[in-house]
Amino acid sequence: MKLSISAQQRAKAFIQSHARPLEQSLYSFHFEHTSRENVLHALASFQNSDGGFGHGKEPDLPLPASSAISTTRALQTLAEVGAAVDHPLVSGGLHFLLDTYDPKTQVWEIVPPSVNDWPHAPWWHYDADGQPGKWGGYLVNPRAEVIGCLYSFADGVPKPFLQAITEAMLAHLEGQPTPKDMHEIACYLSLLETPALPSEVRKQLLAKLEPAVMATVQRNPAKWDQYCFKPAGYMGAVRSPASPFAAMFAKEIDLCLDNEINRQHADGSWMPTWSWGQSFPEAWAKAKLAWQGILTVQTLKLLAAFGRLDV
Repeated sequence: MKLSISAQQRAKAFIQSHARPLEQSLYSFHFEHTSRENVLHALASFQNSDGGFGHGKEPDLPLPASSAISTTRALQTLAEVGAAVDHPLVSGGLHFLLDTYDPKTQVWEIVPPSVNDWPHAPWWHYDADGQPGKWGGYLVNPRAEVIGCLYSFADGVPKPFLQAITEAMLAHLEGQPTPKDMHEIACYLSLLETPALPSEVRKQLLAKLEPAVMATVQRNPAKWDQYCFKPAGYMGAVRSPASPFAAMFAKEIDLCLDNEINRQHADGSWMPTWSWGQSFPEAWAKAKLAWQGILTVQTLKLLAAFGRLDV
């Protein structure tokens, strides 16, 4: 099954009419071969004077203040378009991460306490009495994903620091049972698929993650329309044919991509499979629309990578 030309046109029309400027520029960059400068210009609106990123770069977290999670998302976008390490967006983001690192715990706090002063998804609520425990001490989420960003722009990061934080992350991974939380596995996968990751680190990650991925991926197609760890796609084990797990889930990936094609909404977009429940309905409506833009671009990229776009 392939996404028809008319369905692709509906997706493009949705992006052009309803997506944020950032996703509009990313669509143009990937599918119309426009300059990365448009992406960089759009991304600049999310950066703060401390170098970090906020302002809803992560739509479920609209607070203006910088956070590790939003800065990580921004640096992933910068790596996606091949931004230079000395670009102010990159150097600022790296500065923020290096400045907010806690050497005592060897982690980054995922969001600041000020998240509670703004509308937000319920899972981002800052619990002053138990915030680190809520996120596993930040030892994986966001640490593994942050490390992936640091490797993407390793020339802007002190080598001794990068080596030390990598060793700390691997020691935690080796000293724990097989990961079972899909969000933590997803953080490890982002690190694993970082092109600049040293081969010996990738080998250690693979050895531990293979059984974790095998045990956690949802193989039942009836549940793929729910929020779960799918074989492929957003919150999926496989993000491209080059994924180390692509062969492991070959049959499921074909079915999963068929399902993604069938999940396209009538307006041309792909919808999030989660919501904020009863929390901040007006803010959720804005966040949902932003997610539709993000997911539409990401799904088109996924389908293109697997040759699932009709031409």
